[in-house]
Amino acid sequence: MPKIVTKPRWTPPEPSDPIGTLLPGSSLTSKLEEQVRERLTAAGVGLCEKRLGIQCGFDEARNRYPVLTPDFLIRGAKVCVEIDPANVHEDRIDQDQVRNELLEAAGWRVVRLRLGGLKAIGDWDVVSDTSGATVAAVASLVEAIGDAVAGRPGRLRTVKGKPAAPRKKSRLGAIREDEYKFGVHNVRWSLDGGEVLDLAVVGNGRYLGRVMKSEFPRYVRPLDLVDVPKDGWRKALEPLPEGMDASEFEPVSTFPWGDSLFIGPQAGTIYMKDKFSPFGPGEVLTTNLECVHEYNEAAIQGEDHTVLVELHAEAIALGWKIESVRLESGRHGDYQRIVLTPEGFKI
Repeated sequence: MPKIVTKPRWTPPEPSDPIGTLLPGSSLTSKLEEQVRERLTAAGVGLCEKRLGIQCGFDEARNRYPVLTPDFLIRGAKVCVEIDPANVHEDRIDQDQVRNELLEAAGWRVVRLRLGGLKAIGDWDVVSDTSGATVAAVASLVEAIGDAVAGRPGRLRTVKGKPAAPRKKSRLGAIREDEYKFGVHNVRWSLDGGEVLDLAVVGNGRYLGRVMKSEFPRYVRPLDLVDVPKDGWRKALEPLPEGMDASEFEPVSTFPWGDSLFIGPQAGTIYMKDKFSPFGPGEVLTTNLECVHEYNEAAIQGEDHTVLVELHAEAIALGWKIESVRLESGRHGDYQRIVLTPEGFKI
C-alpha cells in the first residue's frame, strides 16, 4: 500500500525587526478611545501621540509573527493600555488573552479597561459595569496605569456604576389632533388620585382647554406655544400641569375672553352651537335681534346706528368678521341668519 506522506506545516520566517520593536501601527480609532485619551491626557498620563504597533513573537494559533497596535502606549515605561467595550469584546476573551501574552512576551505590561461587566483577564485590569468610560472608571484606570508604570504588582479594580433611576411614567398622554374640531389637539393628564382629565391644546397652542363631552374645549388657561413646533409641545407641556391642582383644571369660560363671540345689549339672543370653534373655517348663527337696520364687518346696528351686537375685540383679532346678515322666516316666525368668516386667520 502507498504510504501517506504528511506535509510539514509551513512556518513563516522570523520577522526582520527584533521582538518588541515599535513599528507604524493601525490608525483606526473610535470615539470611545478618543474620549478616554483626552481624559487620560488631562490627568497627566504621558501617552504616545501616535498609534504605534509592537512586533510580537510567534502566534501559534494563527501561525504568524503579528504586529499588534494597542489603543495607547506609554513608551518609556513600556506600558500599553487597551479599552474594551462589551459590545466588541464579549466574544473575544480568548483572543484578548492571547494578545496579552504576546505583548507581555514582547516586554510590555498591559492595562485594560473592561467595560460593561467584562471579566478581568490581566493583573492591572479595571472592570466597570457601565458601558461607557465614566469619570470613576477613568480615575481607576489612571491609578492602574500608575501601578504598571511604577512596576508595582497589579490588582483588580472594580467600578460600580450608579443604579439607573426608575423611569417615571409620564402623567401626560399623547398629543393627537382632533379630527372633528378645528384647531384642537387632545391630550390627557392623570391627577395624583388617578383621575384622568381630557384636556386640549387649542388654537395652535394659544391656550389650554378642558374637553367637556362633545363640546368645543372650554378655556382653562393661556399657553405660549404658538411659535413652538408641534413636536416640541410635549416637552413644553410636561411641567405645566405638575404645578396645578385639580381645581385649576376647571374651565373658566367658553373662550379666553368670555362665553360669546359677541357683546352688546342683545348678544344673549344669538344662538351659539356647543361645537363652535373660534378657529374653524366659518359659522352660521341664528338670532332674534330687534330693530335691525344695517351691519358691517364688526357689528349689527339699529336704525339710529345704535350697536345691537358687535364681535368681541379678541374675536376680531383672530380674523373673524360678519360676512352677511339675512332675514329668514321659519316655523316660529322671522329671525336673522348671521354668516361669520375668519378672514386672514390660519391654523
